[in-house]
Amino acid sequence: MSRPGRSAVIVHSGELLLVNSGTADEIEPITWPGAMIKCMWQRSRGAIDEPSNCDVSYQPAAGADYDVIRVLVHSTCGAPAATGELRVSILP
Repeated sequence: MSRPGRSAVIVHSGELLLVNSGTADEIEPITWPGAMIKCMWQRSRGAIDEPSNCDVSYQPAAGADYDVIRVLVHSTCGAPAATGELRVSILP
């Protein structure tokens, strides 16, 4: 995950993520180098620019204090799909 003006961080599925209201964060799943994958993102409150891309921009919903972001990752080689989930706490 990368944030404007800050270094990229690695966040694991199931972890709590603290984000600032009004800022967009870039999120991308980490996979094997060269892996051919397809992604589908869901969120309960905020906005995701292109939910079918693997690298997305997430914008917290105005006035919300939390969110849940989920991703389903499919390998194009036929390996089983993987899921991930981030719990988001939105700071004012």
